[in-house]
Amino acid sequence: MLSISEALRASTAISDTAAAQLGSGTSLSRQSCPWAAVYYEQLRTRGKNHACALRSLGQRWLKILWKMWQTGTRYDAELHARNQLKHGSWVLKIQHA
Repeated sequence: MLSISEALRASTAISDTAAAQLGSGTSLSRQSCPWAAVYYEQLRTRGKNHACALRSLGQRWLKILWKMWQTGTRYDAELHARNQLKHGSWVLKIQHA
């Protein structure tokens, strides 16, 4: 059985690895997903630094991934666009401006 300190070290190592993978995927998503590029650029325009903008974009992706996991579905860009429109996303408004 792991001690509390060993468990914390293991959890931090996993989190660092997961964060690195998410950051890499998040950065690449700006090239293939127009909404992701718009979202990132808007955050940068608002004065957020690169790392902060990527973390914010990563949080958006985590919400999407969580929903995909819950529903057992694959990512569908058209469904995402419809959901953004349905929920009044400011990203979609900027994207179509």
